[in-house]
Amino acid sequence: MKEDEGFKTKMYSDTSKIPTIGIGHNLENTKQSKSHFIKAFGDQGLAIRNSVLNGGSMTHEQVNKLFDVDYEHHLSLAARKVPSLHTHPPEVQAALVSGTFRGHVTDSPTFLKHFNSGNYKAAADEFLDREEYKNPERKKDGSLVAPGVITRLERDHEIYQNYAEQQPK
Repeated sequence: MKEDEGFKTKMYSDTSKIPTIGIGHNLENTKQSKSHFIKAFGDQGLAIRNSVLNGGSMTHEQVNKLFDVDYEHHLSLAARKVPSLHTHPPEVQAALVSGTFRGHVTDSPTFLKHFNSGNYKAAADEFLDREEYKNPERKKDGSLVAPGVITRLERDHEIYQNYAEQQPK
């Protein structure tokens, strides 16, 4: 996920124009963001978050500490959404947690229904059935605004597809 999300010590806008810091930490989700900053930094958490929102930066150590909290949150969320999470191969688990982090898993009840029922082929097909993939945002020159998102979706789809093909018929 660190490779997918990038690493920024100053606030930036992600591909959806959401204010973000560190390794994909969504600052717009105020309640969750505040909670994660407090969990990562204790009494200093809100001061660090306010500093970031006002143009300040975080240290590499702080970014990694915040990511650890974010990762635990998304791992827990993935396990709630996919109760069998830990029974799947590591690459499938990683794709599910990564997809939860980005929202590609939690925003698709149909994907979850198929995956949780063991219909991995249908889940894989559903995974790419999203506007963000079928009609990605493009720059004036025709190039993709967020090519990394497409690469990530295709990579995770391939993981799900391969997993489906490995299942007994």
